[in-house]
Amino acid sequence: MDPRIVQIAEAVRDEVHEFEQEEQRPGYGSFAHENLAGYCAIASYLLVSVADKLGYNLDLVVGRTKMNLKSTSSNHAWTEHEDEIVDLTATQFWTSVKRVHVTKCSNRYYRIIAKNESAHDELKNRWSTQSPYTYMTDLDDRAHKLAQQLTPVQAA
Repeated sequence: MDPRIVQIAEAVRDEVHEFEQEEQRPGYGSFAHENLAGYCAIASYLLVSVADKLGYNLDLVVGRTKMNLKSTSSNHAWTEHEDEIVDLTATQFWTSVKRVHVTKCSNRYYRIIAKNESAHDELKNRWSTQSPYTYMTDLDDRAHKLAQQLTPVQAA
């Protein structure tokens, strides 16, 4: 994984924590504060937006994620870059993963339902308060601010 994408993802996760503290709506009460449960679509959308502003092309994905191979799966959103998944809220399913979880797209715990434009359509039409489209102005402002903060200063 490109270390710059991981750096961007770390900054986005921090921003989503701030957003969660201010909004306290999409997630699941105090549980969300610890692991961003209910914020996967918002975090993924924000990561795609910031990365795009910085010249990286990430795919927005909506699908199902299993907590373990025997359990039922949950609706989930994540991003992909080349052959890897970048999941900012995997901590809601697995306590042993890093804050920015990077794994191969072939990981059997992830199943794609929609990608890119069709994923945006899913989020607009079916995700209610967990949809980033509920908070577009705020998220777009945050994406712009983060991209500016993460843009390297050019030497004179």
